[in-house]
Amino acid sequence: MTTQTHTPAAMPAAENDEAKHDLLEDVIRQTEANHFAQNLKLAELFAQSRRFDDAKTTAEAIVKIQAGRELGFAPFASMVGVHIIEGKPSIGAHLMAAKIKASGKYDYTLNQCDREVCELIFSRLSPTGNWVPCGPPIRTTLKEYVESGAALDKYGKLRANWHRTPDDMLFARAISKGFRRYCPDLNFGLLVYTTEEMEEAAELMAAVAPPPKPPQTNGTPQPVPAAAVAPPPAVETISEEQNAELVALVRDTGTDIGKLLGHYKIHVLSRLPANKFIEVRDRLNQRKAAKPPAADAKPAVAPTTDKTPTTAELAARKQAAHIRIDALVAELKINPDEWTARLKQLFGAIDASLLTPEQLDQLEKRLLDYKAKKTATK
Repeated sequence: MTTQTHTPAAMPAAENDEAKHDLLEDVIRQTEANHFAQNLKLAELFAQSRRFDDAKTTAEAIVKIQAGRELGFAPFASMVGVHIIEGKPSIGAHLMAAKIKASGKYDYTLNQCDREVCELIFSRLSPTGNWVPCGPPIRTTLKEYVESGAALDKYGKLRANWHRTPDDMLFARAISKGFRRYCPDLNFGLLVYTTEEMEEAAELMAAVAPPPKPPQTNGTPQPVPAAAVAPPPAVETISEEQNAELVALVRDTGTDIGKLLGHYKIHVLSRLPANKFIEVRDRLNQRKAAKPPAADAKPAVAPTTDKTPTTAELAARKQAAHIRIDALVAELKINPDEWTARLKQLFGAIDASLLTPEQLDQLEKRLLDYKAKKTATK
């Protein structure tokens, strides 16, 4: 008796492709489920560690991890560098920079970065294999962030980070701006900002938010606590040219800048209300006209130079002066509050990074004279 074997009929090509597609989808779903289960366990451990101030619960931690995963970051990098502010993801500038460098299709070059200016040149890999510029360089300056108020706190002073490391803050703004403008596909079209930008935006929104409606009890409006009422809108301040004019008059007349700032309740001359400019200028001009000329005064002769310094040369000169001044301040152990007060009194500024090269030279000379006197008294 012979045994007959039955060979199953071949599956049609269309059904075979559909089966493969279904199998692939099942594998993907299972992989995603495994990843989520792993991330959920990690989120629980991260929350239990109490090492992350903005992720004290498993739910908060998993949101950070999942947001980072969609942007291409590992769980721990997401916990450290990804923050959810007002429902929007924000990531650290270091993660943006790392993502650009690791992309293989985008890159950036640091053209200039100091305490006043940061300029980055972004490039992309062309189809021919050459690196070509993405567009104009991204340039950020301390001046623009001071004038816009983004670098200032509610008292008109430089924020702590902008005071300590303005070069790092300018780099963070430049990398964020270039990341959004030239590399949108790296964040899958999401509008991503740095954590500092989002925090400053949240503070600004809180400052301009309308006052809450008064609560009612039995139909009778109740008074709103003073702390809940929004502050008045910002007052328009003097322009850069007006500030320079007043600084020159203060210097020429020997006016006590501390008393002037205290009279108008401001912390730096550039925050003077615009409607007070004429009043201050006229008073200083009257004082200048009444001031008797020095007996041995000689007509000022403008120095002649064969070459006007370039922006790069001025930046290098200022950077070198900052290094020398910082070293002198550290050596002389000058108290930070005393240092800020002296800057206000001498130049009407709260930070040495806002001074001109000539003012920095004057400041360095004063420090050297102070050092010599201090040495002589020992």
